[in-house]
Amino acid sequence: MVGVTCAVRSLVLGAALALFVLASCSFSPPKAEGKTSSTGTPPPVTIQTCGTLCTDFPATPIVAGGAAGSAPSMFAGTGSAPAPCLTEPEDGTLFPNNWLRPRVKVSAPGATLLEIRFHAGIEANDLVVYTAGDNWAMDKSTWLNLAAHAVDQPITVTVRTSGPAGLSAPSSATFSIAPAGAAGQMVYWALRGFDASDTNNEQLYGFSVGDESVTSVLTVPQVQETASGVQVGCIGCHTATPDGSSVGFTGNYPWPNALASVESNAVGEMPSFLGPAGATRSPPTGTASSASPRDTGPPATTSGSPRSTRRRSIRTPA
Repeated sequence: MVGVTCAVRSLVLGAALALFVLASCSFSPPKAEGKTSSTGTPPPVTIQTCGTLCTDFPATPIVAGGAAGSAPSMFAGTGSAPAPCLTEPEDGTLFPNNWLRPRVKVSAPGATLLEIRFHAGIEANDLVVYTAGDNWAMDKSTWLNLAAHAVDQPITVTVRTSGPAGLSAPSSATFSIAPAGAAGQMVYWALRGFDASDTNNEQLYGFSVGDESVTSVLTVPQVQETASGVQVGCIGCHTATPDGSSVGFTGNYPWPNALASVESNAVGEMPSFLGPAGATRSPPTGTASSASPRDTGPPATTSGSPRSTRRRSIRTPA
């Protein structure tokens, strides 16, 4: 990094690995999100060529974040004020090809204006941005084009600031884009109101790598399986089946166990592998299900009091 070194660690790859570990379910997001696979496997990366140079970056600067139209003129020449601390991206970061679009974040007390410059040898132009904020995220179309062209090549981000102390020295960091995407999806429980007894207030949400928003995966009324006639009233204590297509629950008292699909074409349905006979062999009230990736028979049971078992359910693969 040129200018300053900041004591902030990038967690891009670490977050990717954590997502692999924590991903519970491989639900199918709505097709509007542009995904149809429920396997959690990232699509293959096709590196596209541009001929001589690519034109993913515009030839004219972008003025955003409340910056004045005259902002470019304030960065003529060089500066000697303290360089900003560039916290995102960290120098040496490797972005999975399908990761969220890059964000530039700086700490520069007193600065009133930033100049952000992206440079890649394969691009005909630098991407230059002027903003009055302390961060800026690349627009999605530019990121998708860049990720398709500038693979395994250094991309340099340089930031200068302007403020009462004058024009600053630059800070820079280099990142690159991997020729592979990251797999993984996350499903989590959320309470939308203060009354947890109202089943309309809770549901499971989920997102995939690269998504910028979450989608509803499952609501309590959608769960079709009952346990000895007891309707599931809570889906908070949940975990995934080994194939990731369904979730298992231990509901509120008397602690019924149930399974429900999180596939978009079968939301709430009993999994295809669980027929009526299998449902009758589900663990009794007060116990919880468990399964390993190689399980082909009925679930094993873990005995104990409701307090000790209500959060045990089907284990995800190691």
